[in-house]
Amino acid sequence: MKNMILKNKNASKRQKIQKDELTQIINWENFEKIAVEHYSDVGSFTLKYSQVYEAQNYIKNFLKELDCSEFIGIYYDTPIYCITSLILGILSSGRSFVYITKNEADFLKESLGVGYIFHLKSTKDHGEQTKVFEIHQQSIILSKTSFRSEELNNSKFAYAVTTSGSTGQPVVVKVTHKSILLNIKDLKNILKLSSTDRVAQLTPLTFDPSYVEIFLSLLAGATLCTFADDLKNHPDVLLKVLHDKKITFISTTPSLFLHRWRLKDLEETLLSKESCLKFLLLGGEPFPDVKIIRKIKHPGNCTRIFNVYGITEVSCWASISEVFFNENYSDTDESSNNLGTILSDTLFQVRAKDNCNEIVDDGEGILYIGSSSRICLLGKEKLADLKLPVYRNTGDIVTVNKNKLVIFKGRLDSCVKRFGAKVHLDKLKIHLQKLNFIKDVQFIFDNNLSVLNLFFTSNEFDNQKDNLVSNVWSHVKLLPTIMHPDKIHHLESFKVTDRGKICKDYLKDFCSRPPSMSACDAGSLLEKIWRDHLPVGDNGAELFGFLNLGGTSVIALQISSNLSSESGNNYPELIGMLFDNKTLLECKDYLCKNFNDINTSSKVLNRPTNLDFTSRNYLLDKYIWQKCRGRTVILNPESYELFDCKSSEEILKSIKLENVFNLNKCVDASPTIFGYSNDQSFANVSSHSGLILTVDLKTKENWKIQLPDRIEGSTLVIDNFKGIVGCHDGFIYCLHLKTGQIFWSFETGNIVKCLAAVCSEKLNIFIGSYDHFVYCISLEGSLVWKLKVDGSTLATPLVHTETNAVIFSLLNSNCISMDQKTGQVRWKYQCKSSIFSTSNISSNILILADVCGNIRGLDINNGNELWIFSISGNIFSDIVICTDAIANSFMFTSKNGFFYKYYFYETQHPKLHYKVDLGSSVVATPWVEKDLAVIVREDGNLRIIDLKDGKFLYNFILSGDSFSSPVLHNNIIVVGCRDDNLYTLYLSD
Repeated sequence: MKNMILKNKNASKRQKIQKDELTQIINWENFEKIAVEHYSDVGSFTLKYSQVYEAQNYIKNFLKELDCSEFIGIYYDTPIYCITSLILGILSSGRSFVYITKNEADFLKESLGVGYIFHLKSTKDHGEQTKVFEIHQQSIILSKTSFRSEELNNSKFAYAVTTSGSTGQPVVVKVTHKSILLNIKDLKNILKLSSTDRVAQLTPLTFDPSYVEIFLSLLAGATLCTFADDLKNHPDVLLKVLHDKKITFISTTPSLFLHRWRLKDLEETLLSKESCLKFLLLGGEPFPDVKIIRKIKHPGNCTRIFNVYGITEVSCWASISEVFFNENYSDTDESSNNLGTILSDTLFQVRAKDNCNEIVDDGEGILYIGSSSRICLLGKEKLADLKLPVYRNTGDIVTVNKNKLVIFKGRLDSCVKRFGAKVHLDKLKIHLQKLNFIKDVQFIFDNNLSVLNLFFTSNEFDNQKDNLVSNVWSHVKLLPTIMHPDKIHHLESFKVTDRGKICKDYLKDFCSRPPSMSACDAGSLLEKIWRDHLPVGDNGAELFGFLNLGGTSVIALQISSNLSSESGNNYPELIGMLFDNKTLLECKDYLCKNFNDINTSSKVLNRPTNLDFTSRNYLLDKYIWQKCRGRTVILNPESYELFDCKSSEEILKSIKLENVFNLNKCVDASPTIFGYSNDQSFANVSSHSGLILTVDLKTKENWKIQLPDRIEGSTLVIDNFKGIVGCHDGFIYCLHLKTGQIFWSFETGNIVKCLAAVCSEKLNIFIGSYDHFVYCISLEGSLVWKLKVDGSTLATPLVHTETNAVIFSLLNSNCISMDQKTGQVRWKYQCKSSIFSTSNISSNILILADVCGNIRGLDINNGNELWIFSISGNIFSDIVICTDAIANSFMFTSKNGFFYKYYFYETQHPKLHYKVDLGSSVVATPWVEKDLAVIVREDGNLRIIDLKDGKFLYNFILSGDSFSSPVLHNNIIVVGCRDDNLYTLYLSD
């Protein structure tokens, strides 16, 4: 908001509102129309208006039977796609709602007397559980709090939010139906929204513009598009979804719109000629420089851009003005500053700064917004005590002339909005002045980049500059993260104007000096910024991930903003890497590789297939078999008949790409193929994104479920689509591979990477963790035994039924045989180096390889060494056993680029049959079946060789590196890739 014309004629022209409650304006005319469309990393799903209507009545009917209470809370862990139905159910029952974050929970409950609260996870903090609602296939709990509930009154509040106002302290604002309803109807009529529109719900629910988005969409009968946090935390993916899913309406703050995405990416998507975006509303902060948007808005783009202005205390918007970007306008044109249309029942006054009762008609003053009907109550206010019209202080300094033209000058206080949150610079200044060497402090805030520069002068000598800056950083870190500056500058003195005032233009010029750095300097700059914002010691910065060091979303935005402004480059992947808990070294490597070309390269983003929330076609067959990492496990003897496959020579003529499934991040895990009957087989794999994908190899139907952290291990599948998998969050999960239902989870002390194995009696599983323990856990999730082994486990436990032993190979170079039932150690063997490879058994000989290329045979009964030989190469591959016409054979690959085949022939000592030069390093385990070996090189080149003589047959090149071990079943090969995809390849005849 900069310029506007004071005019109140709109009040006499507005249409009379017939309905005075939000629930009465919903457009229920087309029940089959999509009301809510939700997007997340695991796909998307939709809710029809009929489903929302049913959920509203379901909630309303129950709430009407409860004791009277004014406000009902909705806790922040509630899935966003359920929020609309909850809001409508609360309002239609005659109550008001309030969205509650973790930090404001107690304050809001006490201030509003919240008697009940909806939430997802059960906790004592919410009070006594009253009912569990099934809403859109999600269990939502309603609990009765311990706070006093106020009785219903006639004020007809719709909801409550908080604002810090001019004091900086949180104040509760209770919003009436009519206050927000008038706003929504005005915007609908001005913008001419219809049922064909698709409204993005991007604003946090703690801010009142979010409810304009929701009800504006419902009033128009449009589709409200909601987005999970996993998408919002990855701006590049979110931008592609907004563009590809043809969003027509977006409302956001200027800083988030211009900071979240690169200008070039906006030019190619939302502001391109092909964009479906019809309306872009920017508000909550001063409108950005027109030159910036004109620069990125494609000449053929039809998006109408509006500047909206208002305050929470007169919820929500007070005026709206369309901003024009006609080439006839000069860069100095102020079309974006004229607020144009003043919305219904809205009044403006300019009052003297030193006397709030004095009206200013010509001159400078403070802008007030008022209304006779759009009344919100602050704190303990009562409507009966207020004199109409009620005016609220905006805190904005303006000038007004005789023509009623109002020009925005700045904020009365030193409050700025940073990433959508208010920051009070005067409080930061008072805090800094507690340091005895501080002489004076000034701030420069860049609205476009949301970058806060702190300048200070000191009483110390200049040769102490570095120590002083370091001391200031330490001091500001005592404050909330949002108040931390991005850059701190120590100056000998501040330049002053002719009138003796500090020259802000000089400081702004200082901030905008062009960077003079090379690609080599980018990593050093990031390290400095990293250390400035994170609590690390001298060596801690490079050893731990961003989140492990206490990184937050605000700190991620600050690091990204600071780096972009100082280096002169944008790094769109950096925020995502920070949320992925990357280390400083990983981020520096990304910077150095992308320093020169990041602003010109475009990234192709693949979206996952839709998640079917309604599918209930579960198979209950008790037979189970699975293939993974070079071996087949049959949990039921009757399943042996499933593997009487055709000879591979009969089916192999060429390799064709059948399908690609995107999992958003690297697929380093090896896939599992499993089945419950002869004609039904499935592939399962996980990725660094925490996604678990299951694919029906016959119908191509697929299901994706989400775990909270990276997954590098494979899945053990048991009955009825139950999968057991370890996660980087330290938990072992047993869950349904289609629905994501978690049957149980077991916590270890560190990340879990190894594939679990089932015991001989099919009652328990064995698995190891990086916490230096190995575990025996029942199939119901309870601990049977655990043993400290002083080493981490990566290799799969090896179960030997004849001796009732389970064998663990550890990264500390030990191989340990234990009793399956008790965990008692039977024998231990120490290799020369770490063991990554899973061992195997042939004729009671345990074949074991360490990472340095030493292969030995051990007596399975006592661990005595029978033979040993070495190759010149590292071994990460598992040992694969195969019986052919000659003798028992075992195979493996090496990082030296060779495939090795050894066989036992009339001797207990193995002999080399052949080795094949694959041309590049291999870390994955080969798949061997019949007379074929399927091998994937580290560079993604998949090769098939004839097992009889090692002759090369066919190859297929994946589009990225691969550490994932392939699996062959009948004529389908499944393999993961570091390009974020799972590939299914077809051996055609």
